[in-house]
Amino acid sequence: MKMIFKAIVFIAFVAGIAACTKDEAETTGSIIGLVTRGDNGEPLDGVSVSLNPGGKTATTGSDGRYEFVSLEPQQYTVQLMKGGYKTSTRRITVVAGEVASGDVQLTAGEEEFDLSVSSLTFSESKTTSSFDILNISVSKEISFSILASYPSWLSVSEKSGRIPKGGQRSIVVKKINTPAVGSEGYITVEVAGSTKQIYVTYAAAAVTKGSVSGFIRDSDSGSALKNANVSLSPGEKSVTTGSDGSYRFDNLESGTYTVSVACSGYKSNSKTFAVAAGEVTSGDIALSPEAVDFRLSKTELAFTASGRLQSFDIVNLSSSRSVEWKILGSLPAWLSVSENSGTLLPSGQRAISVSLKSTPAKDEQGYITVEVAGSTKQVHVTFTAGGSGDGGGDVKEDYSSVQISQCDTRLKASVVSCQRVGSTVVFTCNLLNNGLGDVNDFRIYPPSSSSLISDGVRSKIIDDSQSDYPDATISFRGGSASSYRTIIGLLPDGVASKVVVTIGNVPGSVKKFSLIKLGVYAYPDSQYHLVNKYIDFKNVPVY
Repeated sequence: MKMIFKAIVFIAFVAGIAACTKDEAETTGSIIGLVTRGDNGEPLDGVSVSLNPGGKTATTGSDGRYEFVSLEPQQYTVQLMKGGYKTSTRRITVVAGEVASGDVQLTAGEEEFDLSVSSLTFSESKTTSSFDILNISVSKEISFSILASYPSWLSVSEKSGRIPKGGQRSIVVKKINTPAVGSEGYITVEVAGSTKQIYVTYAAAAVTKGSVSGFIRDSDSGSALKNANVSLSPGEKSVTTGSDGSYRFDNLESGTYTVSVACSGYKSNSKTFAVAAGEVTSGDIALSPEAVDFRLSKTELAFTASGRLQSFDIVNLSSSRSVEWKILGSLPAWLSVSENSGTLLPSGQRAISVSLKSTPAKDEQGYITVEVAGSTKQVHVTFTAGGSGDGGGDVKEDYSSVQISQCDTRLKASVVSCQRVGSTVVFTCNLLNNGLGDVNDFRIYPPSSSSLISDGVRSKIIDDSQSDYPDATISFRGGSASSYRTIIGLLPDGVASKVVVTIGNVPGSVKKFSLIKLGVYAYPDSQYHLVNKYIDFKNVPVY
């Protein structure tokens, strides 16, 4: 009997704990929402979502969803902003133990207005405040109205009006009676169906400090800029923006402050804001992308029957942005280039080898056009029939003495050329895939590759004086790798794929390379089983 009594007591104790746990879990609620496009219902990513009271922020993911959890039961305002869409504001009631829906559709269109502050705080001594409505439309006058839903203990100086393009209207807000401490509400401003709100509250004591809060965005796309450095002066404070591009400075004395923003790939920008006690000043700042600029190391290339190889460099003048480059299709038919497109790292450059694909019967000229971020520059190319060039006469290239150690019977390597221009030698070969099938992950490991798969082999280049060249650049099917970055590309079946090795700082006394080794790998090895993981070219003459 005692055992039964103890069991009953134990069960009741466990049930009591479970009940307590459940009660504790139900003291807060959540908001979970889906943001979609108003025209087609597709999810919208990159939407900045702010929550008041509380000052929390979030950014929608690729599925368009956001959430705020562990919220005290009360009414909240959710404001959603994204470049190219009209700002939307929703009031949502959170109930303990429940998930409130925060689904919103955003309408595409020009943002027409903004508010100078996002919150106002009143107290026994602070009875008057103000905010500005700013017309940020690029083309028209706007009409505004302040909805009648603001707290009854407040009055506003104007309830409607018109603001010219680029103008603003100051709205004075007064406390006309004394509410209970902690009373709160919203002032809602509407323009052309779009609304924005200011959170207002009544504090027990006078508030002496204010805040600046805002978002940093791309001026072109309106997208949030994360990891931007935001600094405040005076005060010498600094913060870094989160994934939603937001920042905030609190506990600021009333006065004028300058907020400066710097972000990689963008021009720095600064704005001055007035901070008042009990107010949160809106400090949104847009950054313009840094101008992309580049140069070509040469603007003239001259070819002859014997001077068949030249080169020039594409140089990225930006120290903070990578850029995409390409050579347009207007290349003269008698020329070929080692690469047609690629990426330049900040302050980086790419050597482009240009060779005669055929020998014109007469003098010819044309242009090689390089495009970077919509901007183009040209290299003027000429061919002089009968010109002697640097060689003093026509030299027939003969690579029959080159000894090639193939990596596999299904992959045949052959020499195309090995030509000098100044102190640079460009070695070109073909790899013919004849039976491997399409290899989607074909790798070539440069001489100083920083990564190497198990049983892989690095490339190696040795001249006839046994000097090594660890800094050679390798190009393969439109991609390039420096001395340390592995190059990965498609090796299609039944097609000869070109590999170009650019070797710099080669002494004029070098007449041949005793070894040009290419470290190759068809991934995964369990599928392709190359016999060797390298191709050797021995005794390669230089022309």
